[in-house]
Amino acid sequence: MRKQVDDYKRRLIRKYVSNTVSEKELQVFMELLRLGELDEYIDEDMDRRIRTIRDEKKRRGKKQLWVKWMAVCCLLFTLSLGSYFYFSGLHHVRTDDRMAETVIAPGKNRATLILGDGSKVILSEEQEGVIMNAEEIKYADGTNVSGVNQVKGQSFNTISTPRGGQYQIILSDGTKVWLNAASSLRYPSVFPDGERVVELTGEGYFEVAESRVIGDRHQKRKKVPFRVITINQEVEVLGTHFNINAYEDEKSVRTTLLEGRVKVKSMSSNSSKELLPGLQSILGPSDWKISKANIEESISWKKGIFYFKDTPIEELLRQVSRWYDIDVAYKGVIPSEFYTGEMSRNVSLNVLLEFLRGSGIRYDMEGRKLIIGK
Repeated sequence: MRKQVDDYKRRLIRKYVSNTVSEKELQVFMELLRLGELDEYIDEDMDRRIRTIRDEKKRRGKKQLWVKWMAVCCLLFTLSLGSYFYFSGLHHVRTDDRMAETVIAPGKNRATLILGDGSKVILSEEQEGVIMNAEEIKYADGTNVSGVNQVKGQSFNTISTPRGGQYQIILSDGTKVWLNAASSLRYPSVFPDGERVVELTGEGYFEVAESRVIGDRHQKRKKVPFRVITINQEVEVLGTHFNINAYEDEKSVRTTLLEGRVKVKSMSSNSSKELLPGLQSILGPSDWKISKANIEESISWKKGIFYFKDTPIEELLRQVSRWYDIDVAYKGVIPSEFYTGEMSRNVSLNVLLEFLRGSGIRYDMEGRKLIIGK
């Protein structure tokens, strides 16, 4: 069965306007309203109501239509007043078992840096990323990373994000990398001449900087390829933008190209395929295909969005598990639901769970363990 996130948001608005919303739904409604997740749907509802009034005006004239115009104004007033009282803490809250559920916050900027000498540094959650070079490591705003003694000479560092974390890094050659939750990147402190190789686990988005070295006797400068090694795959590029999803718990490794050109090599078959912009390589244990990419879906995480397009519930919940740092278990038959729509990654877990409940999915929360099923 296919479920639409859009339908859920519209239903919340209708229930709020008709004053049939539950306290749990009210919490979800107000959180989505605060994040701007409902703006287009409220505009849509207002447009529909105004069109209805105009149509009636044509049929019946102006008589008594001021009442409906007042109703539209009251809707706007109710939304704004309700938001004021809710966010001011002036709303009534019941204290039943449903309301006693722990609110699990979304992920944020969290990462650990492991240097070549084995020392570990917990990176600041107030920063978005780090900049690497041979002498020092700085945060994106230019401040020094405390507790770091960069190993002199050639060494390998690893930056890793936990479940519920994300981070950015600019490598010594200027290449920019965004790491999704539960991911890691192993890289040299300084790339040697003529070679740029990194190792990725999990998911990362790359904007590879062009690099050249002196080539033949005529002193021509040749481009230095950039290689990303993942599970059963190697991607070689010269300068381009692409995303790699290589989580161990996913069925395939997905490489999506936005700009430039890349060559994807299968480690198991020792064969290669080239990608052009807008294409995606899907490399599985026993099959490999190239297809047209859904760019929005592939890089939505980088934009702070959950994007679903006929996404099965198991795949949806794997994303949720990584971002909210929870475990997921199934009791009985796994639901055969497919979901389509968008949701901000800034919402609390409770918002997503209430959406699942509204789509007919039963669940229980035991600490940080989500149990799906009866």
